[in-house]
Amino acid sequence: KKEKAKVKLKTSKTVLPKGQNLTDTNFKVKKIIIKDQVKSHEKGELLTTKKLNVQDLLSRLGHHNVNIRKEALEGLAELICSHPEQVLESYLSILLHNVTKSILDFIGLIRKEAIKLLSNIFAQTQCQLLEPFFPSMSSYLICGLTHIDCAIREDSLYLLDILLKYIPKLCAKSAHKILPVCLDLISHKGSESRTLSLNLDSSSTSKKWRDKVLSRIRILLSALNDSHDAASFDGTCLQDEVITQNKRKCFPSFFKIEDYISSKLQLNCLSRSALAVDDFSLKSFSDAMIPLLLDMFVETVPQKEVNIGSTPDVCTVITEEDSAILKNIVDIVQLLWDIIAKEENATEKLNALTKQQGRTVISKLIDGKFPYAASSQLNKKRKSITNADSEFDTSCKIQNLTLCKLVILFGSGSDWHYVLPYLKNTFRMADALNKHECVIFTSCISTICHSKQFEESKYFLNQASRTAINSKGLLANNLFLFLSNVALDRKFENYYNETSFISWLESLPKKLTKSKISAQFLEKICQISIRNYKPFSQSLDALIESILDNITRIQVDGMEKEKAEIKIACLLYFVKEWDQEFIDDLNSAIAKNYWGHTVTGYIEDIVKLKMESLNNISEEVAETDIDMEM
Repeated sequence: KKEKAKVKLKTSKTVLPKGQNLTDTNFKVKKIIIKDQVKSHEKGELLTTKKLNVQDLLSRLGHHNVNIRKEALEGLAELICSHPEQVLESYLSILLHNVTKSILDFIGLIRKEAIKLLSNIFAQTQCQLLEPFFPSMSSYLICGLTHIDCAIREDSLYLLDILLKYIPKLCAKSAHKILPVCLDLISHKGSESRTLSLNLDSSSTSKKWRDKVLSRIRILLSALNDSHDAASFDGTCLQDEVITQNKRKCFPSFFKIEDYISSKLQLNCLSRSALAVDDFSLKSFSDAMIPLLLDMFVETVPQKEVNIGSTPDVCTVITEEDSAILKNIVDIVQLLWDIIAKEENATEKLNALTKQQGRTVISKLIDGKFPYAASSQLNKKRKSITNADSEFDTSCKIQNLTLCKLVILFGSGSDWHYVLPYLKNTFRMADALNKHECVIFTSCISTICHSKQFEESKYFLNQASRTAINSKGLLANNLFLFLSNVALDRKFENYYNETSFISWLESLPKKLTKSKISAQFLEKICQISIRNYKPFSQSLDALIESILDNITRIQVDGMEKEKAEIKIACLLYFVKEWDQEFIDDLNSAIAKNYWGHTVTGYIEDIVKLKMESLNNISEEVAETDIDMEM
């Protein structure tokens, strides 16, 4: 029992001294004031459904809590959708700065919301208003593209997308900054040359990542190419506006002087940007970019020993993903060529580019591989067929035609045999070509026909003439413009006796008897009529009555009705055969004011002019006969 007995520990008793066992109630109280909750808003102030104004939302973009930052972006989007003019007019500068800054946020959800908001802002703002803030936005873009976090780099490409969509001209001015950064996204710079990099720290494969970057480079180069065209057009227009009279310069008065000042300022900006890109050479960029593009494609589609291009029906079958990469590759090479062709010393630069890269382009993209066809069945994982897949071109026409163009540009006449079978076969599917494919195909034919020494150039001209006569698709329109340039350029005189080309000339007047024609076609026909081609003149003589009768009914797209009617009536002057019956019919129609006051008066003047000319000729003939009798 003693062992089992519990040992009770002796506890000490503490007794508080007298006076300290009472509760002390002497404490002070202070009010807690939360400023945001008691802040009053002015009447008529723009507020969200949560009673927050723009300043409140902008201040929350820097908050440490992700949800608060997300709600701030959503609140700004709400205000911009409900009051776009008021918000953007007052807060555009601070909005662009703070929202663009969010592209560098470490949370992907915030970056995506920021890109959506920027797209909404750009869609409702004019390009001129965004121009002052573009240097800041481009700095954030480059910072994002060079960020150590691969997720931020990927999302920065979406920022580049909306910049290229809404303000491509401004992106073109900063191309010398953006292009080298994009090049670093897919390659590493070595001591001698660049090598392709692997995207190991990303969820997407290296192939998909490269395709994403290449598509942005292609769009940026396209914007740069368009800006070169616009700059040269503005420059020529401005030069023609100065008139010289008596060795004194006379400047015309302008109804819209702001447009002239704006165009001059744009040219100054372009010249300053040209000075800023001294360190960036597009030729050097091409020398670095093209080998990377070729190596990229060789990784996916290895070289074959047999030359497939000898028969156009046998193709190299590639996946849908590889066909997208091929399109980006050929488009980039083509754009680089086009842009360099518009620079100073273009011939020298293009010759150097052809010498350095031409043989490699043909060997890695063409030899043993061309032409290409795509098969969606080669893709390993395909859960469902989308609308985009249903419209996918398995024949790769745009890629193959662009490759034909590159072979013609980079190769000599002896290399053209790689692509000639495909080009000849393309005439059979003329009606299946879209607008862009028609432009490239026509460009290939034009380049071939310019080479007079090439033995098959006449074949392509005759085939183009037959297609322009018989086909009614987009290709026929492009070939019409090409053949018109041939007819108007004396350098092509060796083609003028070709049977098909003569038939095409004979078919031109008949177009004016149709119900509709484009203004461009009408202009070309009027220019050709001046050249006095015998086939054209004979056809015009036979159809002139139908053409004049159709003046009031024909619709000319892109030209005022009265101007178009006068242009068609002008063809009457080039008619060779004037018999008495035709003259009587014209006089009868003139008396009835058949074509309206203006056009009828114009035709009446032509008839008087021709009658005087015919009378003078008859008098000269009569005098000659009298002299011979004497």
